[in-house]
Amino acid sequence: AATFLKHSELQQEHFGPVALFVFCENTDEMRKIAVHLPGQLTGSIYAEKSEYHHMGPLFHELIQRVGRVILNGVPTGVRVCHAMQHGGPYPATTAPHTTSVGMTAIRRFLRPVAFQNVPDELLPEPLKNENRKGIMRLVNGRHTRDSISAPPAE
Repeated sequence: AATFLKHSELQQEHFGPVALFVFCENTDEMRKIAVHLPGQLTGSIYAEKSEYHHMGPLFHELIQRVGRVILNGVPTGVRVCHAMQHGGPYPATTAPHTTSVGMTAIRRFLRPVAFQNVPDELLPEPLKNENRKGIMRLVNGRHTRDSISAPPAE
């Protein structure tokens, strides 16, 4: 652990057939190592159930540095499913609030736009009061396929 902390080049991401083992005396040393890790896609912790109560500080440190925390396992292939998170803090990704795989991956390419005082006829079709396509929409905090009543004219 001391060697890892002393040599910053060991803390950098390496590509190719590389394995780096850092031997720690205890979970406090593991946490100190985790503090020096840059953002990663995944992080694995191996522990017996009887060791879980010692893992709290390390676990919470790892949460700050990875996009997917794995207990007693290795990163698997990335499955396209609702629960998949394939991203992490910088430098693992440049968009830490999104995932590059899974059902919400499209959000990486979305940009929020607000419309204020825009009449219905100028709004994009999915935002118009009449829901002609019957799409699911979030209206006033409620998911609905219903059309919206037009506000009273002033």
